Amino acid sequence: MTRLPRAALFEATKSGRLKARERFFKAFYSSPVAMTIARLPEGRWTEVNDSFCRLMEYSREELLGHTSAELNMFVKPEERAQSTRSLLEQGKDQTPERTVRTKTGRLVTVISSNERITIGGRDYAVSITFDITERKKTERMKDEFIGMVSHEIRTPLTVLMGALGTAMTEGVPPEDARSLLHDAMDGAESLNHIVGNLLELSRYQSDRLSLQKGTFEMAAIVRGVVEKESSHLSSHRLNLDIPHDLPPVSADRVRVELILNNLLINAGKYSDAGTEVRISARKGSDHLVISVSDQGKGISPDDQARLFQSFERLAETSTTRPGLGLGLLVCKRLVEAHGGKIWVESEPGKGSTFSFTLPLQNG
Repeated sequence: MTRLPRAALFEATKSGRLKARERFFKAFYSSPVAMTIARLPEGRWTEVNDSFCRLMEYSREELLGHTSAELNMFVKPEERAQSTRSLLEQGKDQTPERTVRTKTGRLVTVISSNERITIGGRDYAVSITFDITERKKTERMKDEFIGMVSHEIRTPLTVLMGALGTAMTEGVPPEDARSLLHDAMDGAESLNHIVGNLLELSRYQSDRLSLQKGTFEMAAIVRGVVEKESSHLSSHRLNLDIPHDLPPVSADRVRVELILNNLLINAGKYSDAGTEVRISARKGSDHLVISVSDQGKGISPDDQARLFQSFERLAETSTTRPGLGLGLLVCKRLVEAHGGKIWVESEPGKGSTFSFTLPLQNG
């Protein structure tokens, strides 16, 4: 067996180390995950990759030679001290989620894995950082949504069960029982409305929303929905401005009824008793424009931009009016599924008009 000369063996080992170092830094700099190398114990960065620069919104030059403390990155400085202590004493630090501050002041939720390594007799920390801001936001939205749904379903369910329980009590006069049954029906309809909106949103989110299009006259649909909702809008003055010569539309009748139902419920909910709710329609070039107007307090421009976002409700009404903030989001999804658009026109103190478009039969 032929042995390599010591000099050749040294060169081969050196070459292997250089290749390993080259592969490491190639992976380091190209990694989509944020990575850094910092000299211990002070934690001064000697290497950072592009992903870390993008995450923290700094250039590489602004980071190298500095520490996270000098750049005021940690919202809670004691967390940095704890991480450094773990690295020095135990050689590693698996951090829980922490909040850090980027160059622009944006707060980001991260988790990181840190390992102590020795290079040339000096200690360094290799850190891998994961941005979980969007995941945390989604989790918060899910928790808030579950809480809102539980609360909203409990309210009509309490009315329904209470009314039926009382109506079934022995000795209740027939006229009182009839009134209680009407209350129970109102509770059941509210539950049905909430569940219907949730199902539509679920179909959209899972890409299972399928329209069953047909051709129908819009005037008949509007009158049917208004008649169905008239009992819930009995304290308002309803005004229909629907021309008889409107051309037919091509749409999913059930979904259009749900859009109108949501808009009418909103108009009644956010305007005072005795005021007018107006439903109108007009022909565009290749579509119909259907509008629902109220005489409520109106909506500021800033709030208008938030109206059609997920589960968004205005601060003024979210604590005084029941609702998931779900109806307008469902309207937006259904209108856009038809190829139309939905918008609001409003001024504080002058009421609001919500309008949407539907394609004409030959549009």
